[in-house]
Amino acid sequence: MTHLQQTLRQRLDALYRQPALWPTFAQAWADERGGEPAADAGALLDDCLQQEPLDIIENLLAVAAQLGERGAAPGAVPEVVRRVAIDICLVVCERRIHDRLAAQHIAAAAAASEELLIDASEQLAAALIAAACCRNGVRIHFDGQTRRAEAVNVVRDLPPQELDFQGPRECVKAELQALVKTPLDDLATGKARALHDIRQYGVASDDVLLAQLRRYARTNDCRPMFGLDSASAHPLDDAALRQELAGYFDVATFHYGDAAGRRLADADRAAWQRANLQADLMSYLPALLAQLSAPQASAGARLQNTVSKCDFFISYNKADKEWAEWIAWQVEDAGYSTLIQAWDFHAGGNFVLDMDRAMKQTERTIAVLSPDYLAARYTQPEWAAALLRDPAGAQRRLIPVRVAHCELDGLLAAVTHVDLVGLDQAPARKTLLDRISGERLKPSREPRFPGAASPPPRPEPSFPGS
Repeated sequence: MTHLQQTLRQRLDALYRQPALWPTFAQAWADERGGEPAADAGALLDDCLQQEPLDIIENLLAVAAQLGERGAAPGAVPEVVRRVAIDICLVVCERRIHDRLAAQHIAAAAAASEELLIDASEQLAAALIAAACCRNGVRIHFDGQTRRAEAVNVVRDLPPQELDFQGPRECVKAELQALVKTPLDDLATGKARALHDIRQYGVASDDVLLAQLRRYARTNDCRPMFGLDSASAHPLDDAALRQELAGYFDVATFHYGDAAGRRLADADRAAWQRANLQADLMSYLPALLAQLSAPQASAGARLQNTVSKCDFFISYNKADKEWAEWIAWQVEDAGYSTLIQAWDFHAGGNFVLDMDRAMKQTERTIAVLSPDYLAARYTQPEWAAALLRDPAGAQRRLIPVRVAHCELDGLLAAVTHVDLVGLDQAPARKTLLDRISGERLKPSREPRFPGAASPPPRPEPSFPGS
């Protein structure tokens, strides 16, 4: 199973865990595909992998239109559904790319020190082809105003000369470090700020950057890639540096546009033209992304919507705002929906009424526990309201998440909590998502026998001869 297929399976699992959304998606898929709705995530994935790629794309465009019509807000597609649809599209594109490259005898992968040359001028098409060749993931951002999409895990530029990084290797590392330290929704300005900070404090050591890249891959389901489209000289024209980047940091480099055009032989260029990948990919992707990226219901509309409920309300004290936003981000990234004061309450609104609507329009409450939370006056009614709706805990309406050492007493002590105290980011994310899913946490391997150890084996008798 490729990286993109694994990501799709995870997204489908998240969608399947949402009983309000899975039947609608599975039925819409069955309506276009024909037959009965998929019973679970594995069945729908198998169906995607067995169909012809172009048939899946055509079905997906129709499904996206259906989902927009069925949404609680006109044109709105829930985030978890949108991500599943995009990931299905990426898996299909990956299959199409491999099929066309094989048909035209174009090498589907390159050694780390070789140049991966892609005959495409569009960044998105080139990134998808590179991701398929390198078995990497890809993260796409669609700009609703310009109606253009790009792969945001692709690095193209190098730090500005005025920052005066020393040598090609330091420039490349600084650019990677800036990418992994910048949220994907703030790349336009955030990466420039990160580069200035790196110039001030220095470029991280190799092992630190490697750890940051691993965290980036876990968070974004993809790894960074360098995508070069200019015929001008670039530090990564050096095969040794390219090999180190791919071998140690697992960061691939590909050339496209003018950068590939001046390197491709005539026979290779003719093969790429017969493959026709850019035209095929771009004939579907922008249309699908436009359908799935229709304006979502605003925060105010979400609070006033009496039909569609969010999965989680994030209850927190202002001292724990960073924890609350991190938890909300992880939960939404896993496919759930949230309401959180920091993102969904705006100037001019009535805080008490907004809070009342938020509690009514969410299925469950995540209480971010800390000494500040327990001592605050206004957070107590929030968790108490969730507990009142489900005093026996049968529906798990209240999920306390402890983020700092604190003693629980009274009614709150009786509710099983999630403990993130002392955990690093990756295990904290896994613990949080495992516990809120409600699934059985049986380990994948047999536990060690806790009883008395078996007696050591008797030593082999010594050889009695000479």
